[in-house]
Amino acid sequence: SEYQEPKPSWDTAKTEITFEVDADGNRFEVMRKVRSYHVDRPVTMADIRAKLAHFGKGKGDQSTLVSAEPPLALEMGSVDQFERESRAEVKRMIHEASGIDVAVKDEHLRIVREMEEKAKKDPRVVRSGAGSTWGAIASKSTDNREQSTTGIRIRNLSDDITQENLSRIFEGRGWITKNVRIPRGDNNQTRGFAFVIFEEAWMADAAIKEGKFHFKNVVLDVSRAETRT
Repeated sequence: SEYQEPKPSWDTAKTEITFEVDADGNRFEVMRKVRSYHVDRPVTMADIRAKLAHFGKGKGDQSTLVSAEPPLALEMGSVDQFERESRAEVKRMIHEASGIDVAVKDEHLRIVREMEEKAKKDPRVVRSGAGSTWGAIASKSTDNREQSTTGIRIRNLSDDITQENLSRIFEGRGWITKNVRIPRGDNNQTRGFAFVIFEEAWMADAAIKEGKFHFKNVVLDVSRAETRT
């Protein structure tokens, strides 16, 4: 036999009374007869989850059910507590990872690392800004007499400036930098000054004559480098 949709009966209809107000403010009492019927449908996962027994503190609390959708983090700046906690956790993880000792099994890389650490502790060594890789950063000792004629000292450095940034500033004017050194502390912050050695003396004279250079929103002051004694 074909399926027949159940027909609700008026005998079991419920009476509902509501009050409505029209645009003129008149109040009306509305009476309705509502017929209802029940239709069986296939069981869904929502029905199964609703009958599952909760555990722990979640007993009886329907809000502990996990949503099928992934959580959405809104970008609300300082107002969003979730974002502040996430940023703090990421900073903590980065700080913790930076202090982990990594065992280097490659003998060649270990020797290179020891040479770099030794060069950082040697005040006579000036690191070149010719490249960004360890192979392109050569260590050279600079003649003291050459610094007095071709070297300049730069003050008011920010922490995000690099040797490559300083090289581009001067090489963009046609001045060839021979060595660039930015002293940094244990936390990788600059000490506020740097030394630049040019290929020829007239380049240092031109830089000193110009006096000030701009990097982002920072003004860099230039003066003659002093001869070491």
